[in-house]
Amino acid sequence: MWKFERNYDQITSQLRVSFVVESWFMKKILGIVVLSLLWCNTSNSAKVNCSGGECEFTYSVHYVWANTSCYETIFNEEVETNVSNFTIVNTGQQCQVFESK
Repeated sequence: MWKFERNYDQITSQLRVSFVVESWFMKKILGIVVLSLLWCNTSNSAKVNCSGGECEFTYSVHYVWANTSCYETIFNEEVETNVSNFTIVNTGQQCQVFESK
């Protein structure tokens, strides 16, 4: 019985040391993942119809209607929306959003 308790103490102390080292490593990995997700800019794809700077969006998370800096006529173009602007996927043109709903 005494031999078993001594081995048990050795095993638990080794587990405690390995757990501290592994939890430190996991905290670092988790921190890197969280920071990289915050660093990345999230964009969402949507369809847009614009005429004279007024745009209506379909499937957009950020807005349904917006007053923008794009004054050309756009019909059913795919765009990537952001909080303050959107980018037309085919041309790469970026349009600022001044007012939105």
